[in-house]
Amino acid sequence: MNIFELIELKKPLFTRTDMQVYDKIFENNEIVFRKSSAQLAKDLNLSQASIIRFCKKLGFEGYNDFRFSLYDAIHSSDEKTGLSSKGECYKKLIDLISAAAEKGDYDQFAEDIAGSGMVYCTGMHRSSLPAQLLSMELTLLGKRAVFLRDDLIASWPKDISNKDIFVCFSEQGDPSRRGYDSLLQIPEENRPETYLICMNAKHPLRKQFAHQILLPGSTNQNLPERVEPSGVFIAFVDFVTNIVVNKMREEREDENQ
Repeated sequence: MNIFELIELKKPLFTRTDMQVYDKIFENNEIVFRKSSAQLAKDLNLSQASIIRFCKKLGFEGYNDFRFSLYDAIHSSDEKTGLSSKGECYKKLIDLISAAAEKGDYDQFAEDIAGSGMVYCTGMHRSSLPAQLLSMELTLLGKRAVFLRDDLIASWPKDISNKDIFVCFSEQGDPSRRGYDSLLQIPEENRPETYLICMNAKHPLRKQFAHQILLPGSTNQNLPERVEPSGVFIAFVDFVTNIVVNKMREEREDENQ
């Protein structure tokens, strides 16, 4: 198991601080080789001990051990697979999403969006990008949609209703969240339809959502190269938006008949 697979395996156990370290390192791997643990901690406004704990949580003795393993994984990947393999992995995931769209796997989701009153979208960490994109695309289509920051989820609008939809994008799960328990506190007659878009069949938040859409990812497809999950989510949003357009067109045609 290489370091990238190890991180994906351990990711559901990450704290919010761990996610800060993870996001910084995997936004730019080179920072690990250019900076000491103390310098990295200063950049993140964290303690050096937080960086060391992150490394030890992954099973390494310390920062240097983690650094050497990351270096080996990156250069081994470059030598054995390279960019062409990365592209093939990305293409496979897109093809799987396309095939699911063709089979109608996302039709109910698109239909619920098309017939909704308001669409609330949210995402954790990098998964906020597809959530923002979905809300923007729906707004351009004339749908009422809004992006909600993850830390504002507990404050639901007073006018929320069962005609609305709440969509959460989350790759594996963020244990620093205690779950969207506030969803279950909304009276059932006012509770919106809820969808969890993820890449983990056993996502820790799945019990809070009425529907779960499992997308293909590097881990659940056992791919040799890691593909950034936000890219897969964005491709999914693109496919779903096209389906929504068709659903809205059908609704207008039915109304005009």
